[in-house]
Amino acid sequence: MQNPYVKYLKTKNGYFYLFYYEHGNIFCRSFSHDGWTVPQKIAEKASPVFSVCQYEAITYLLYSGGEGQLYLASSADFASWEHRPLRNGTSPTDRTRFFLLPSKEAFHIIYHLPTEATGVDSLVYSVFRNGQWEKPYQIDRFLPLKQTPFLARRLSDAHIILYYRTGRNVLSAREMLLTPYTIGSVTPLIQTPTPCTDLSIINDTERIHILYIVRNMFRTQVVYQYKHTVAISTPRILWEDTNCENCLAYQENGRLILMWTANGQPFRCISENGGASFGAVERYMEKFPAYCIKGELLGANDAALNAAECYGNGQHGFLPAVFAPSPLPEAPKAAKQAEEDDYSKAYTALQASHKKQIEEFSVLLEQRSDEIAEDLSEQGYEIYSIEGGYRSYLRKKLADFMKEDDGTAERLADKAADAERSIIKKFKKTVWRPFTKAINAYEMIQDGDKIAVCISGGKDSMLMAKLFQELERHGKKNFEVVFLVMNPGYNEVNYQTILNNAKMLNIPITVFRTEIFDTVVDITDSPCYLCARMRRGYLYSKARELGCNKIALGHHFDDVIETIVMGMLYGAQIQTMMPKLHSTNFEGMELIRPLYLVREADIIHWAQYNDLHFIQCACRFTEGCASCGGTEKGSKRADVKRLIHSLEQENPYVAKNIFRSVENVNLNTVIGYKKDGVRYHFLDTYDDAANPNKE
Repeated sequence: MQNPYVKYLKTKNGYFYLFYYEHGNIFCRSFSHDGWTVPQKIAEKASPVFSVCQYEAITYLLYSGGEGQLYLASSADFASWEHRPLRNGTSPTDRTRFFLLPSKEAFHIIYHLPTEATGVDSLVYSVFRNGQWEKPYQIDRFLPLKQTPFLARRLSDAHIILYYRTGRNVLSAREMLLTPYTIGSVTPLIQTPTPCTDLSIINDTERIHILYIVRNMFRTQVVYQYKHTVAISTPRILWEDTNCENCLAYQENGRLILMWTANGQPFRCISENGGASFGAVERYMEKFPAYCIKGELLGANDAALNAAECYGNGQHGFLPAVFAPSPLPEAPKAAKQAEEDDYSKAYTALQASHKKQIEEFSVLLEQRSDEIAEDLSEQGYEIYSIEGGYRSYLRKKLADFMKEDDGTAERLADKAADAERSIIKKFKKTVWRPFTKAINAYEMIQDGDKIAVCISGGKDSMLMAKLFQELERHGKKNFEVVFLVMNPGYNEVNYQTILNNAKMLNIPITVFRTEIFDTVVDITDSPCYLCARMRRGYLYSKARELGCNKIALGHHFDDVIETIVMGMLYGAQIQTMMPKLHSTNFEGMELIRPLYLVREADIIHWAQYNDLHFIQCACRFTEGCASCGGTEKGSKRADVKRLIHSLEQENPYVAKNIFRSVENVNLNTVIGYKKDGVRYHFLDTYDDAANPNKE
């Protein structure tokens, strides 16, 4: 199907940005080999009408408000958007289309004005210059296609070509120059025997390639023609079927590729000589989405694109499926596992030679390393077990890196610098911006704050510490930070790992000791709850002692949505992990969660990218449960994590929707709720609605 409310922007660095309309809002998210970012809401209460372009490193979004107003949003980083009203509207329409053309001195806009009565619309040019609109100019009257009223191509900074249907069976072109403004005459491109229902047009240095679909009462045809100089080729019927739609023309590695769908199935044919001849029509079998949409494919200024449209996967967040060659930049390879990681090596060998034993091996991985080694040895495998499992491997790896020699100081400085640089470069969009967005959106930091950044030694808190260091350097707020490490009774390996990682990442930590693990070790009734409460209390107390008014914990976006689902499934309640809280036991103290909008997968990617290894679980209850040295496998949170992950495979918006569900609670449709310890029931006020005048 076609979807005019989806647009793809390919930037100079090769990344895709998806803009789409959903439920009255316009969203933006980016995609690379690292996956999708969390959708960002750009405009609220908007109509489906919008246009996107990029000019001189600024991205512009032109959109219509719900009542027909016209707004222009601009951004230099896709994170913060400035909105300015351009014109008040009258009645909105979902059929209007915009094409935005910024220049150094003005904003040029081409749009159409629908007329429901006659079906003949007006193609209009207007310019917004020096803060005001100049008189609009009617380019032409035309008959818009259902989903593609017109196509506009920017050939150069001021040179535009328009393609549109001037008659039921006529597709035409018209050239425009913006500076000085001139408009050429209408040039009919093709005359179709029956009405046209879809078209896709691309320009190269020699030809204009035109792919279109025509329909009569009993059949549809996919037809190709090209224009060379002033000559138009004869029509070439590529396919004929009862229901053809969604045609798409693009170029890849010097080849012209034409695609379409027939009865829901994708087909294509390829020309190796610029449209002079074509190979046989074939089913397209390369990861074509089962449910697809066709959206505009836009390029950054001066960026070369081989297509003006592309197909996207509607089942997986509009992931682009067919587009210009090499659409995504190569992602940096994750840090290689050390040769000592014998579990991974054994698994790979077993998978290649004995597929039937994979399930057995997976079960064995839940056991300790010595058990794995013994069992696999009996099966004939040469196995080397690392005594102490993952902890021992981690200790050895860190010890080798921290080994005192003449280059230690330089090595540590380089490691810290690389980790810091990656935050504001490689992970700017996925980590840094969600971090700062959460801080700003939930007003977590004020001038004069002194914040205790609590470090447990895991990936989340260590990254949070580095983020706060960057925020101190580049942020606008005047605040202080203390990096606080509590040792509740870690074993020596875990404790030394935390110290080494802090030193390696140049984090000046303050350490204090408690006996929490010894206190709860013999507790059988909710030991985890008691441990968490005690740790929180000690952190508050120590932070206050150090003159802090806030503590920062490393809970991330996935923790938040997992908590929501766990509350529903296991607690019979709807509640969430709040971005910040006032302490009930320590007056004047607050808890903040700066990683509130950061996805766990992005945190893991940061750690892997920088070849960093952190402790996983330091709990006395679980540290011996697995070869990795502690894991939450088997916990309710782990079950919920797997559930959400499986649901996201079918619907990428699941996590986002879970999060938004606690932002959009409608108390009129809730049977009961509690506030400040008081329980409310819908029957309390049910009869009031039927008797509004009752005193």
